[in-house]
Amino acid sequence: MKIMDRLWAEEDLKIEMIIYDAMETGFEQGYIEFVENSAVISKMHEQAGTICGSYKADSIKNYFMKNISTNDIFTKCNEEKELSSKLKRYHDSFKTSLAGQSVATYVLGIRDRHPSNYML
Repeated sequence: MKIMDRLWAEEDLKIEMIIYDAMETGFEQGYIEFVENSAVISKMHEQAGTICGSYKADSIKNYFMKNISTNDIFTKCNEEKELSSKLKRYHDSFKTSLAGQSVATYVLGIRDRHPSNYML
């Protein structure tokens, strides 16, 4: 993943993947870097309700508004234009990094991809 991210950066593709450190400790076992204040996409869908679940179009947006938009980076904006710009940047970063992770795992043949394996 780190090599793929580096190759994309060399081509000036702004995929913005965040690669977490992992350490192998044995056959099919190891440690992955702990990420504070993160949530997997499936949890965001669960908060939207169990009837619609992942089919609810705005579940990720609602999670963001409830849990992330209250952070200082957004609440201390002086102008609406500044806030709008930061929200757009955050959204664009999320979309491109998710797309990058999806392409990378497909190319690498990693088949265990589902909403519980992608985080915000």
